[in-house]
Amino acid sequence: MQIEEAVELIVAAKPLLGGQPMKWLELGAGGGTFTQALAQILPPGSTIYATDLRPQRIPTTDAVEIISQRLDFVQDDLSFEDINGVLMANSLHYVTNKSAFLQKLAPCFQDTGQLIIVEYDTQRGNPWVPYPISFAQLETQAKTWGFTRVMKLGERTSVYQNGKMYTAHVS
Repeated sequence: MQIEEAVELIVAAKPLLGGQPMKWLELGAGGGTFTQALAQILPPGSTIYATDLRPQRIPTTDAVEIISQRLDFVQDDLSFEDINGVLMANSLHYVTNKSAFLQKLAPCFQDTGQLIIVEYDTQRGNPWVPYPISFAQLETQAKTWGFTRVMKLGERTSVYQNGKMYTAHVS
């Protein structure tokens, strides 16, 4: 996926972010495609902590600072504070117990946290997407996790499956 395609998937979240600088945490940043997409929609002066098992140097923009860190977000402690939002692009499907994970994540949030989720819209796992969460499941589960709003931002056909990928904003 190209950065422009990633921006198209998450750009609908921009009006929901506000205009003040923010601190965002990306869990499972990989090569940084969605990191760079997020940097394009965050207000100037924002910071993204881009974490991954194998962190890569992701270029910082003039407007948004990107800090790459090594982190196994499933196993390691999440010692981040005052985070405004979390981006999980193709990474939530690695979490077996999503409820326990969200409880672990909750202390990182400033006041009310927001998530941007990019996932495969399927309930059937495979070796690459072991614990998927469909959009319908996300809508139901988010309420049990303490969130009140789930909004689908976009979708596209997956290049790896016959199904769809979706993007959601959860707050």
